[in-house]
Amino acid sequence: MASHWLVRVDIAGRTFRWSDSPVTPVDADGVALPHLGGLPELRAPSDYDPFEQSPRVASVSVEVNWPPEDPLADIIAAGHRFTNATAEVSLWSDGTAYEDRQIVVAGTASEPEYGPAHQPVAFTVEGLPWEDAGSTHLETWRVTEDTWPNGDHDGDPWYPVVFGRPAWSIRTLPAIDFYQQGSPARVIKRTSANADKLLIAAHSVAATTVVIFDGAQDETFNVAYEADGLGQLVAVVDISGASTISRTATEYAVAWETGGSYVGPDGAITGAGDVLTWLLGRIDYPVDYGRLIAWRSWLNRFVLSGFISEPTAPWRLITDGLLGVLPLSVINRGGSLRVVPWRYDARPVDAIREIEVGAGVTMPGRIVHELDNVRSRLQVSTAQTYDGKARVSLTLSPDTPNGFQT
Repeated sequence: MASHWLVRVDIAGRTFRWSDSPVTPVDADGVALPHLGGLPELRAPSDYDPFEQSPRVASVSVEVNWPPEDPLADIIAAGHRFTNATAEVSLWSDGTAYEDRQIVVAGTASEPEYGPAHQPVAFTVEGLPWEDAGSTHLETWRVTEDTWPNGDHDGDPWYPVVFGRPAWSIRTLPAIDFYQQGSPARVIKRTSANADKLLIAAHSVAATTVVIFDGAQDETFNVAYEADGLGQLVAVVDISGASTISRTATEYAVAWETGGSYVGPDGAITGAGDVLTWLLGRIDYPVDYGRLIAWRSWLNRFVLSGFISEPTAPWRLITDGLLGVLPLSVINRGGSLRVVPWRYDARPVDAIREIEVGAGVTMPGRIVHELDNVRSRLQVSTAQTYDGKARVSLTLSPDTPNGFQT
């Protein structure tokens, strides 16, 4: 089955199409889409870098034979700007629907080079510019006079967003109280100096009970739901009948010992695939959800727990919190974000192509053996606690095992 490069440009209310040879793909509605031939072989640069922290903006330079009966020079002379045109570069296989083409770059056309009719036109197709836009929180997710008139408003604390089960099974280490690793709870109702009610999550949760820690003691309470002054439903606990913890504490933490926190379509969100889906859904940029959903179950075998205590750019959480510990990359392909897992468990039977030195493939240089000593090292980095303090780290190597470090 032969594949063909396709180029499309939409300008001045008209659509122009080219291919490496004259082809006529048919879309799902049975509409034929003729493409002019004569498109030179394209070389689309790879945008895949497994360690890149920001997706590149894909671009491809093309040169086409513009229809002489409707030259580009006349279109621009009529007042239409080429930079306002939209363009696409894709790969299409014979016998498939037009919608099944693989989009390599989709976005805008720029840097045109053109002349009179019958002369080739060169330009660059660029994907959508990458912007780290979006937030994990709504602006109204705060303890204020409008949301909780009787709450602690100092600093207008934000509602926490919680995933997994923070603090539920953290190993107790010397001089470390593991409840301090839990998610924060906000005081939303206080009578005189006594706290009556705490907000534990800005969303519904799977747990029916949680452990509340006041800095010295802990106690278990039932989870309930209540709407704030703006009608936003949140998870809360009533501690007005507390018998162990202090109701005059200024800060409280939550240990999710009996159940999970954030609830998704399939229950509590604990897997990396579900967390990544949640974060990407809050980025103001197109996402290849088909590929993301296809790999979600594979990524969910990596279990995560944590919380977001204030508005954060989703992409920052992905790069700082996920890409450093998960075997995957996120790239910009065809104007949308695409998940690329690192298949450490791939077998020979999973290979889709074998590459050998031969026609079209050469070895760029000689094989070099490094003389540096190889030494194994395992270092576990940790998250911060709700009050900003470091938790615990573990560093191991063959010669100097350090064990737990506080």
